[in-house]
Amino acid sequence: MSVTVVFPGQGCQRAGMGADFARRYPIARETFEEAGDAVGLDLMRMCFEPDARLHLTAYTQPCVLAAEIAAYRVVVQECDLTPDLFGGHSLGEYAALVAAGAMPFADAVGLVHVRGTLMQQAVPEGQGAMAALLLDDIAASGAVQVAEAAGAEVANHNSPEQVVISGDTLSVERARLALARSHPALTFMKLKVSAPFHSSLMRPASDEFASCLRSLADRIDPARAAVVASNFTGALHRPDELLGNLVGQLAGPVRWLDNMRLLTGAERTVLEIGPRSALAKFFGAIGTTVTTITGVADLSPLTRADAASLGDPGFARAHGTRLAYAVGGLPLGITSPALVARLAGDGLLGYLGTAGLDPERVEDDVRRLRAELPAGAPWGVSVARDPHRPTLAPRTIERLLELGVDRLEVTGYAEAAPELVRYRLAGDGGPNRLLARVGDVGAAAAFLGPPPPQTVQMFYERGVIDEDQARRAADITMADDVCVDAAAPDAPPLATELTLLPAVARRRAGLAAPVRIGVAGALGTPAAVAAAFALGADFVLTGPLNQCSPEAGLSDRAKDMLAAAGPDDFTTAPAAEDGQRERVLRRGTFFPARAEKLHTLGDGGAALDPAERERIERQFLTRGLDELADAPDAPGAAPLQAALRFYLADALRRACAGEEAERLNYRIVGGPEVGEFNEAVRGTPLEPWSARHVDDIARHLMDGAAWLLQQRGQ
Repeated sequence: MSVTVVFPGQGCQRAGMGADFARRYPIARETFEEAGDAVGLDLMRMCFEPDARLHLTAYTQPCVLAAEIAAYRVVVQECDLTPDLFGGHSLGEYAALVAAGAMPFADAVGLVHVRGTLMQQAVPEGQGAMAALLLDDIAASGAVQVAEAAGAEVANHNSPEQVVISGDTLSVERARLALARSHPALTFMKLKVSAPFHSSLMRPASDEFASCLRSLADRIDPARAAVVASNFTGALHRPDELLGNLVGQLAGPVRWLDNMRLLTGAERTVLEIGPRSALAKFFGAIGTTVTTITGVADLSPLTRADAASLGDPGFARAHGTRLAYAVGGLPLGITSPALVARLAGDGLLGYLGTAGLDPERVEDDVRRLRAELPAGAPWGVSVARDPHRPTLAPRTIERLLELGVDRLEVTGYAEAAPELVRYRLAGDGGPNRLLARVGDVGAAAAFLGPPPPQTVQMFYERGVIDEDQARRAADITMADDVCVDAAAPDAPPLATELTLLPAVARRRAGLAAPVRIGVAGALGTPAAVAAAFALGADFVLTGPLNQCSPEAGLSDRAKDMLAAAGPDDFTTAPAAEDGQRERVLRRGTFFPARAEKLHTLGDGGAALDPAERERIERQFLTRGLDELADAPDAPGAAPLQAALRFYLADALRRACAGEEAERLNYRIVGGPEVGEFNEAVRGTPLEPWSARHVDDIARHLMDGAAWLLQQRGQ
């Protein structure tokens, strides 16, 4: 669905405008504060309380712009809209340019403050006037020609039924008298304005305003104005004409009727955002219905799609969360205690990332997290099976049992390994909760059935589990939740969530205690999340895109690289010497090519050329190959296989540490979904990664998905 957002101009101001948004949403209050700082005025007081200055053009314009952008930012945040066309009436055109990302907000506030001052100064008060002319098919009626003959000028072509005229007071009065004689059915309505806007009388202000615009030229992005309708031309802005159009708009007519025809369409939703609804009636005159947003109460039709209704409600009940949503574990503590705590504080589930960490570090992270959260908060720990350190995952799981951790995510398991059976059965008063993230149908099947009886019997005979726990095994499945992930290193090369989810769902059919089936992987936009739920997912699990958050345990340098990536800036690279591959960032790093080089050389088994060996040791490994031969995680491995294992681990460590000298060796996990997220939030408050808190990412995806599904009647 395509969305147009339009903003009204001067005349829509009212006392109290924006106050309800600022009281409820921090982003709105921050917007007013930013605007006030830009012009050195208390715009919140001017807007929220009775203030005579609100109706003086020099102050009206920054106040209206602040109120409109505050509301727009709330709408984008809460309703997860991604408009693709923008328009604004007169002053509203500046709000449209800000919303489109063409003009920085603070600069726009200062600019319209100057604009309003110049417009007010151009004509002494009382010497100019404006009036609205209302008549069916006014363009064909001859009324405009009568008004122009009296000396008035057309200021606004608002609709097929309305034109606004402007000029000196005497010319507008002559037009009134002439129209009363020639068009007695016409309604002549004098407007309460302080100057004759959009007329040749504004030309004295144009030169100084043009100079002010030129001073901002290096901070304006004309290319982004290509999705904004120009009042001056009636068409979309051409980037090379943007500044000239804005100067021309000051003394030229607003071609709003042309703008409306450009901004509407059969498959397009139009939203009007402003202190009052001023434009909807104009759209109505051309047969277009507009949704107006003038206050918080108006958000309900857009936000009534409840993200809590998505997926299986049993997921939220089982985990004590408010949504069928989770954040999966990422290695080396990238899904950090701070990240998991932030999610839990918002009633969302996250799993601590422990891959590559020793049990002692895992214990420290668990204790730190417990100290931050109240009892009963939703959180868990993620454990990845490492074929090169086969005892690490079992030791970590044993430590988690000792710590009483009752919620576990596992990756890399293709069968119900003994350590998982023990974990599942060892819960007090019931099984511990287990979520298995898998890359193929065969692995999923291992978690859809009960724990293997022979393993249960073995643990019972050894006294590891008691009789009640052994008896319980026959009545439960190995996992509560199975999450299919086509991006997992063990996924078949051609696997997609579209094929994995239905296939696993068929395997689940007929189970007495059905397992919830979720989707991970390519979930970077609300549309992708909506598609997962439409396909039948019981929950969704996001991963690498959460690295671009203040809470993630990835370095700021790596976050900068990841947040700047587009969908095409990713590739695959070896995840181990056994052929498994993972999705990684390729832009700005040589890691994919270097990992591929080590993998290829290791497969070939050929002796290294001395120069090639020296380059690998110096550029890839920063140490000699001989030093790696006896590494504890590479017993018996060939030198280049050991080198690949070391390089995979060390390149990830470098990305987490943010070593500038090793930037070309950063291993940054992620796929096109991260680039898609970056593109979707460009020009919104979530564009900088420093503003992408993990709960805001979840809200963006889930609320947006709910809204999209609501629009499609699902």
